[in-house]
Amino acid sequence: MNKENDNVLEASVGMAVVDALPVLCFSASMILIGQVYQSAVFMVGAVLCVLAGVGKVLWKLILAIAHKDVPILFRQFRFLMPAGFVLMVVSLFINRPSLSAL
Repeated sequence: MNKENDNVLEASVGMAVVDALPVLCFSASMILIGQVYQSAVFMVGAVLCVLAGVGKVLWKLILAIAHKDVPILFRQFRFLMPAGFVLMVVSLFINRPSLSAL
């Protein structure tokens, strides 16, 4: 095991469930914002962010229940989350005229 994962190998189901709450809240808020903003680029970014959060929660659940480390679920977070937020910010510049109508 690499040093990065050594401290996390004691994940519990409770911790995974608590970590799922921000993902659920973020998902709900992105649905609401997406309905108002109606930008495909924004929604793709939001989906990437949600997938990153879900992957991290799944990693913690698998770690807590099966005591198995699935590195791809751990590592995907650092790529998907920033890519998602970059797309969301880029959508603000792409769809600037539609923002003024809000």
